[in-house]
Amino acid sequence: MRLNTNMPNTQPSDLKISWSNVFRNRDAIHKRYNTVWKVPVLRKRLDLVKSFMKDGSRVLDVGAGNSEWGRRLQRFYTDITFKTVDVDPDLTPDYGSMHEVQEQFDLIISWEVIEHLTLQEGEDLIKECARVLKPGGCMVMSTPNIFNPSCYLMDSTHRTPYSYEELGGLCLRAGLEVQEIYRTYNASRVKLFLKRLFLAPLHRLIGVDYAKSIIIVARKPTG
Repeated sequence: MRLNTNMPNTQPSDLKISWSNVFRNRDAIHKRYNTVWKVPVLRKRLDLVKSFMKDGSRVLDVGAGNSEWGRRLQRFYTDITFKTVDVDPDLTPDYGSMHEVQEQFDLIISWEVIEHLTLQEGEDLIKECARVLKPGGCMVMSTPNIFNPSCYLMDSTHRTPYSYEELGGLCLRAGLEVQEIYRTYNASRVKLFLKRLFLAPLHRLIGVDYAKSIIIVARKPTG
């Protein structure tokens, strides 16, 4: 059979990712959590974010939308700096892109944003977050759980699916330390208990998770 030498190049010329490096970092996360079922379930994102907060914290929300998280955090911490990045100018964000940010933050949050970008743009986003984090600062980033396919497929603007291993691997590539990984399921404790008791074996059997999102907590080294 003759090979078609006129096939278009399927890899964009500006793609700077080393695939061997991606796989190596992904495997490092896989050694910690060798199946998605080993990733613990988190019920409330707010409790997680508050664990990194204190009065005086500087927080950047990437993909902030209507800045709801700023209002939520300011109910508990009155002396914080909260700034936003969003591509929608009608929302009047502090910054229209990460490249504009020239100050540093203790905490960066980004909820369900990276899957709307290409893989290269996603890696660039994480690198930019690492750039503006203070040493010792944390990034908390979420993405739809691809082991719950409807969470990713229900939005046609999604461009890149990430497993928890791949997202964690990109954080390692950016020089961040992956501290924690969670699956999120915001339900009552009773409902979560019943789900685990009666439906978890079925979910494992068919390889489909009930958790809706994956959250990565990554820290910038102090050294």
